[in-house]
Amino acid sequence: MELHFETIMRAAEQQLANEARELVATDHKTAATLVDIAVDKLAASYSTAEKLTLLAGVREIDELEVEIAARASVRKMSDLVTGMFKSCVEQRLAMVRSAIDVAIFCEGVLPAADAFIEVAERATFSDFWLPERKVVRMREVYHRLAAGEGGKEELDTLLTGAAIFNKILGAESVRQIHHEHGLDAVEVGRVSKDLKFYRDLLGPGWPLLPTALDQLNDARRRDAGLAPAQQPGPGPR
Repeated sequence: MELHFETIMRAAEQQLANEARELVATDHKTAATLVDIAVDKLAASYSTAEKLTLLAGVREIDELEVEIAARASVRKMSDLVTGMFKSCVEQRLAMVRSAIDVAIFCEGVLPAADAFIEVAERATFSDFWLPERKVVRMREVYHRLAAGEGGKEELDTLLTGAAIFNKILGAESVRQIHHEHGLDAVEVGRVSKDLKFYRDLLGPGWPLLPTALDQLNDARRRDAGLAPAQQPGPGPR
């Protein structure tokens, strides 16, 4: 069987789409690892010679980046080739990864935010440890986003709010958290971790935020039986 990089990538993309279709609705944590699992499986499926053949068919390979410094101490050619191969596969599947991450985000961010805010609303507020105004603002933007009417500022506020428990978790003991704020430390840690999981799907600096916002608004409006939000048309020519 002839080996062609684009052929195995198209097959990998189709398989990922099929797997993601089910897992995005049922198991977000596993869905978020699908691309990494696929990369490892592909790397384990071919010999060093086969990987070199596949690499020869990578389009615009000169423009791709691979982390060489981390492999400076590698002495086996097979390890170096595997690292190069996995880098090419990861970059080829970058758009698939982004699509899966956005889909997971849209499915899970609002339920996670609602649970997070509910815990915060039960707390004893203080200007330093847990400002009430931030919790109130999170609930306001949550409602707008849940109605499919949120903008970038609202989503940014919701995601930034994932850090409002940081001071409490970082500076107080479990007993203090319960006594001074009326909160269960385990529950606080859980809802914080859950919301941050969805936030982090947008990537460092949140490059996927605009796409995620559009898809989130469209999905919420569709669920409510409303037409998708109108996108701004092109300006005058």
